[in-house]
Amino acid sequence: MRGWLIAGLSALTLAAPAAASAAEAVSPARLALARELVEAAGGQENMSAMAQQMSHTMLTGLGQGMPDAPEPVVQAMRTAINATLEDSMPDLVSASVEIYAQTFTDDELKAMTQFYRTPAGRAMVQKMPALGARLGTAMAPLQVRMKLGVLARFCAQVACPDTLKTQIDALRAVEAQNR
Repeated sequence: MRGWLIAGLSALTLAAPAAASAAEAVSPARLALARELVEAAGGQENMSAMAQQMSHTMLTGLGQGMPDAPEPVVQAMRTAINATLEDSMPDLVSASVEIYAQTFTDDELKAMTQFYRTPAGRAMVQKMPALGARLGTAMAPLQVRMKLGVLARFCAQVACPDTLKTQIDALRAVEAQNR
């Protein structure tokens, strides 16, 4: 059973790079427009703010998975997560530029860049990190309920491994705390 679960998760993980590699090449001019858009939309600064939110989420997950972890372990993980995310910023920006260039036309890229250069667009860029943090906080209880729903449905269809039963119990405890 565990083998099937791992195989299914592996297939999902492997499907993303395969889909990305099938993407079409774009012109240098469109890449330049996409880079301009990403920079106008906050570029690496906003991605760094997102990375900090991801770091917080990862550390929260670590705390749930290892509630008795000593502070030096938590601090070592925090340092590792933050350094890895920061090291990944140039790649994240490059990937974003490539995806924007593949997804939008020249005219769409130009229009979005123009928007981000307006007062409303600049306000959006400025407020997006705080908005993202607030949305993340508001979504956390929903994510717990969703995980519980997935695991409950999965375990209703197959013999539920003990490890998943343990996760379900832990998620129910978190859900009870969220109420």
